Amino acid sequence: MNFKNTAFILFCFLLITNVITAQIEGQDFCTPVKGMSYFPLHMTEKVLAWSDTYYIEKKDTLVEKNGKRYAAFVQTWEKGSVDTLYLRVEGKKVYQLQKCCKEETLRWDEDFKVGHKWSDAGGEVNYEVISFEGKLTTPVCDYTNLLIIHAVYSNGSEYDYYYSRGFGYVGATITSGLLSFAVPKKSLLTKF
Repeated sequence: MNFKNTAFILFCFLLITNVITAQIEGQDFCTPVKGMSYFPLHMTEKVLAWSDTYYIEKKDTLVEKNGKRYAAFVQTWEKGSVDTLYLRVEGKKVYQLQKCCKEETLRWDEDFKVGHKWSDAGGEVNYEVISFEGKLTTPVCDYTNLLIIHAVYSNGSEYDYYYSRGFGYVGATITSGLLSFAVPKKSLLTKF
């Protein structure tokens, strides 16, 4: 076997190994998992590119607020700023507790249909379900069968957010194109 063949085989092995280690048990990074939530609270870590920066989202401990238990997801941005997202599931619904409000925001209900509209508890964002068959092409994946939620913020900004069953948020677009996307691991960010 010559050097080129050996190098090619080694490259293929490393590529396959990286793809396998990027998966949740039994899950391909780019493929939705039927029957699972669009807002899964089991995810322990995500890497997300956003415009010209990125953040890493890690599940922290459960937190009790206002007599309810929330999973805390700490989002640490490239430059060091930190945001925390508080989510909880009740039946088919996912609720978020925001800093602004004593009342929760309903983030998702499995009974929502295309065209369903709702607002966050602070009145800052209006949401609408656009599709359950969305497609999104990122530098990492060609996603299909995604939930698309259109969001209009009080400052006039508009985004389409994309969610995959079993993984959750996988990307966002604005009118000019792709704004954000999920990456299997931080070391891959240098390629984009």
